Amino acid sequence: MKTEPLLIVYRKTEDLVPYARNARLHDDAQITKLAASIKEFGFTTPLLIDATNGVICGHGRLSAAKKVGLQQVPCIVCSNWEDAKKRAYILADNRLALDSFWDYDLLKVELEELKDSNFDRTLTGFEQAEIDQLETPEIDDRFFGDVQGQGEADIFEISFTFPLELKEEMREFVRKTTKETIQNRIIEWAKTGKAP
Repeated sequence: MKTEPLLIVYRKTEDLVPYARNARLHDDAQITKLAASIKEFGFTTPLLIDATNGVICGHGRLSAAKKVGLQQVPCIVCSNWEDAKKRAYILADNRLALDSFWDYDLLKVELEELKDSNFDRTLTGFEQAEIDQLETPEIDDRFFGDVQGQGEADIFEISFTFPLELKEEMREFVRKTTKETIQNRIIEWAKTGKAP
């Protein structure tokens, strides 16, 4: 596969055209987080656009850039992409990231060290409630229960709480994953101490 050198150009935010059928939605809370990130770290990831300034990748970042008053943003122009390739990448860019997962032990270490440095940890995108949960997990008997009619020796259930903004992602995950797969991943994690 031949890779072309990437050329970064700057485009006015007002000239960029979001894809009208972008299936990945960005609510105000996420745009606010992205805006705070841009203020702290700068605009570090260029948008992908086509030859007519149509946005392929970076819809949320574009909205956040407008929110903080940026007049122009860095872009990479994918000038030779046909329509089907652009539309497929819009989906792929959003979907492929969902297959990654956190190493919560390392995440906890990173967040603790940021706290020691007096860095505002909410700029990482994590809500303070999520950070608090990582620091003082409340895993106790309230998370375990017998399944009615099965008896304690047969099976038990575990319940978890997630931030409301992850509700749709969790629904999507549960819809596309069998119960057995979820059970097996949790069992593997429990036995090995490593996230599967």
